[in-house]
Amino acid sequence: MCYYYKLAAAITLAVGAAHPAAMSHLNLKFSGNEVDATLKIQELTLREIDTFTIDVDGNGHITQTEFEDSWPQVDALLQSTFWFELNGEQFIPTFTPTEYLGDVDITDIVLSTSFTVADAGDDFSVHSELFLDVGNPQHKTFISVDGFGAESLHYVLSENTYDYLLHLPTQFETLASYTDLGFEHVLSGYDHLAFLLALLFGVASLRKLVYAITAFTVAHSITLAFSALDIVSLPSAFVEPAISISIIAVLVAHLKQGAQNANPAIPAFAFGLLHGFGFAGVLGEIGLASNAKVMSLLGFNLGVELGQLAFIIPVIICAYLIHKYIYKVSLSVLALPIMAFAMNYVGLYIGIAAALICVYTPWPKNKAAIDLNSLFINATLILLAFNAGRWLA
Repeated sequence: MCYYYKLAAAITLAVGAAHPAAMSHLNLKFSGNEVDATLKIQELTLREIDTFTIDVDGNGHITQTEFEDSWPQVDALLQSTFWFELNGEQFIPTFTPTEYLGDVDITDIVLSTSFTVADAGDDFSVHSELFLDVGNPQHKTFISVDGFGAESLHYVLSENTYDYLLHLPTQFETLASYTDLGFEHVLSGYDHLAFLLALLFGVASLRKLVYAITAFTVAHSITLAFSALDIVSLPSAFVEPAISISIIAVLVAHLKQGAQNANPAIPAFAFGLLHGFGFAGVLGEIGLASNAKVMSLLGFNLGVELGQLAFIIPVIICAYLIHKYIYKVSLSVLALPIMAFAMNYVGLYIGIAAALICVYTPWPKNKAAIDLNSLFINATLILLAFNAGRWLA
């Protein structure tokens, strides 16, 4: 039975092909009748636009020059899919680029505008169809509002909801919107999903699987809450590489031990504490609803758990069907894409060094399930080939 859980790792490519949940962030600040609006758009979102091309050189990254050259087309897209309404009257804002986040290759673009409303207490709504029809149909626009009433407001617009009338959301609305955020976040967080796959290599029974997933859930729930409530936090510059290294470490440890001898609940809990800080990253950017912090945190965490189940259950079912009716894939083939992904995700040189240490550390003493030397060499060759194009360019 343990082979089914290992075979589940082969579904990585299918999951990786899924459309990641891109998000834009709109912040509205009311000061009397004056309104300052900023719209932060991910570079990934801009590359997904299919009606015109911003990444002219096709290198997978957008530079500031490329964006500025394409700004008239982006501006036209914004004006046709994004606007405000005041007392039923449509108002199309005029945004201008004010900040580029990132180095040579930008990661986010910040657009800004300011305007005046006759009465800040009137009905004010946001309409957004941003990038839904010309890019990612799962794109979401997260809205945060300050100065409109006594509380900060938070809401999410998606393919199912185009309009948001500014109001203090109910507890249920907050729970639902943050659950959706957590669900989308975990399914687009390939490092978290790869870690779950690495755990499967230490699973030999359904009981072990339940224990491992439960331990991971409890651990990341603790640190997610601590970080979101500003009790304890770690810098993302440390958390993100450490998560990638945890994938390598857990995968290699389970291959060395074998599924029958491994106890995946232990690394699931230990590294789950680390992953909780990673989950908290998106909440740090978005923030908790000021009038419903507990409900926001509960909803996001619930969404993460539902997302994990939505990933793990189909993967195991597909693995069982492949193993039984199609082809028995070797363990080395299953481990290779996860190892290569984690090594590349943390960075080529750090990834090679981390894998080298994990593979050649003489623990535990029992014989490894596969030839780890070959696994390390093949994963390194894949990464070198993958990065060769960048070096040659």
